[in-house]
Amino acid sequence: MLEQIKYDLETRVLSMGGAVSKPTSSTCDTKEVGDQPQTFTCTVKYMGVDVPFRVETKGGFILMQYTATPTKGGVLTAEGMRARAWKQYGIYGGKAARSLRCDEAPAVQLVPIDKPSGYRCYVGEGGLKGDYDAIVTATGMRLT
Repeated sequence: MLEQIKYDLETRVLSMGGAVSKPTSSTCDTKEVGDQPQTFTCTVKYMGVDVPFRVETKGGFILMQYTATPTKGGVLTAEGMRARAWKQYGIYGGKAARSLRCDEAPAVQLVPIDKPSGYRCYVGEGGLKGDYDAIVTATGMRLT
């Protein structure tokens, strides 16, 4: 079960970073997950940044349920932010695609969860004209 939790957390961190396919690794401060409720910390390493999670299991022999909460924020990547902007706005082509740009951001950094990261992408022309905050959630990234 611990390997499944680690895999899930690594997948979440990749999504936070905008699905930029880079190697991840993870460690947890427990050796195994038992059938009793427990709380422990797992840390995912991605592009040189540690993303710690507080993991709480509910116990159970056959079906294990757990919650995992990032404790120091989520990971934002400049490449992932640009990819998300293209996926969300550039696909419409025309003026929106030609005028699409994003703030210069560090290659990777931790930012607060569910709050504006301080970085934005912009559509300068067309029906989608506006500026969009890059927001990292516990399960991914969005531009709003």
